[in-house]
Amino acid sequence: IRPTHCVRCEWSSSPIGCCWTDWGWPPRDFLQVHRDVAGGIPPEAAISRYTGCMTSMILGKGCMSRYANTEEHVRRATTLVDNFLFVGDQSRWNLSICLFNTILTGRRFLLPRQLANTRPTFAKVLDPHDPNASRIVTRDPIDGALWAHV
Repeated sequence: IRPTHCVRCEWSSSPIGCCWTDWGWPPRDFLQVHRDVAGGIPPEAAISRYTGCMTSMILGKGCMSRYANTEEHVRRATTLVDNFLFVGDQSRWNLSICLFNTILTGRRFLLPRQLANTRPTFAKVLDPHDPNASRIVTRDPIDGALWAHV
């Protein structure tokens, strides 16, 4: 099978660039998670019941929809991923973008706009100078199986 598929997920119920509806959260879930975090529950604990984000998105659902939750979902998602032209690793952004450019153009390069931080935050979750801190570690049984496949 030749990797020729291009996938774009859209949720037509909300305008592009909106918030929780783009993620597939029912309003009550979105509000509850935010109340939990505001009440002192660590964010990773508050969202721990939302597994299969990557798998759900590959299958055309919202990240937080809790759609993908079976081995069959993982199998379907891995079949789709096998047909993707490119799969990058966000934790290795520069390398992934260079590889993407090379695959599409035959030349190795990076553009400054491809490296721009378009969504800066004040939190420092990962240390960009420590490669080990940037590796994805997942305890999500659904996405973990998909990640292992990729």
